[in-house]
Amino acid sequence: MSVENTPTITETTENIDSLAVSQAFAKELLSKMTLEEKIGQMTQVENHSISPDDVGNYGIGSVLSGGGGSPYINTPKNWLDMVNEFQTAAMQTRLKIPMIYGVDAVHGHNNLNGAVIFPHNIGLGATRDADLVQRIGRATAEEVAATGVFWNFGPVVAVPQDIRWGRTYEGYSEQTELVSELASAYIRGLQGEAPEASDTILATAKHFVGDGGTAWGSATTNNYRIDQGVTKVDEATLRRIHLPPYQAAIDAGVMSIMVSFSSWGGSRMSAQHYLITDVLKGELGF
Repeated sequence: MSVENTPTITETTENIDSLAVSQAFAKELLSKMTLEEKIGQMTQVENHSISPDDVGNYGIGSVLSGGGGSPYINTPKNWLDMVNEFQTAAMQTRLKIPMIYGVDAVHGHNNLNGAVIFPHNIGLGATRDADLVQRIGRATAEEVAATGVFWNFGPVVAVPQDIRWGRTYEGYSEQTELVSELASAYIRGLQGEAPEASDTILATAKHFVGDGGTAWGSATTNNYRIDQGVTKVDEATLRRIHLPPYQAAIDAGVMSIMVSFSSWGGSRMSAQHYLITDVLKGELGF
């Protein structure tokens, strides 16, 4: 597989037409929704904290499996059955909006017993092999899709600047260019070449933005003293080191971006209108 010549799933006229139809359909649905239904669709709940009945009663839009979020009997069939139960409940709601299920499959489908487990990104970065990383993304997609899940919370595109950061192992490299190259390759592998394919998995670039540059000792959360801190750099440095991997991910067709729990400029990233709306959406075109 040639990394350079692999098309993204956003490059064909057919896909552009399909996107327009989907957006029109979504707009029509939105016009019919009550406030309660809109809130439900904007809510994502961990799988062990919700039942299929809850999805049906509250119109929940998404369910996720984080670390350890496996069905109690951890087999591919039980994963598929679990996801299908949530989906059946979603399709019985008034507007029959499908639920989307997400998973942290960050080094293979790591929550599934018997799945192929790959090295974390720090190990893949050491290979400096974009073709290998793309093939790992494809293999992960096939195993995730086999369990009925079509959204993955990866890759991490952080650029770690302090080895003491608690999530350094999730970063490909301390070099912005290498992170951009390998993350793009993984996204192309995970999402494949056709959005309608049965093994197309939505990728997620995370955690926007600058989580790898948080200052040691700046975290205030008791449970995460080595994570979720403050990125103490000026905007020029943030743009030079930490922002380019997101542009690369968008260029590769990434379908979702996760905002960080970390902070910059005196505010949590989740409250950064400037970075999320003006920069990510406006400048980068997400």
